[in-house]
Amino acid sequence: MHKTPWKKIISITYNIYHWYTKFEDVKNHVKVATLDDIMSNNYNLNIPLYVEKEIEDNLPSLEECKYQLRIAVDEARVAEEHFLNLLKDFVQ
Repeated sequence: MHKTPWKKIISITYNIYHWYTKFEDVKNHVKVATLDDIMSNNYNLNIPLYVEKEIEDNLPSLEECKYQLRIAVDEARVAEEHFLNLLKDFVQ
């Protein structure tokens, strides 16, 4: 069973209370929905309909991926040659 530290629980609780009392939108966390918003969503209160998480694009570039792939392939070839040599020694 995972135990959540009390400081983290208190921090999360404080954030929720603070957002509620400020009654403002908070990017990735809170959206103050109007009645029109709720009606347009057929009175559905599912959070993802109102709060859209923005995913940070911190992926490596295509060039970086190619470079890392070349290194990994080279390392795999060296490891395979080493393994085959060990296998030859074992069989003899």
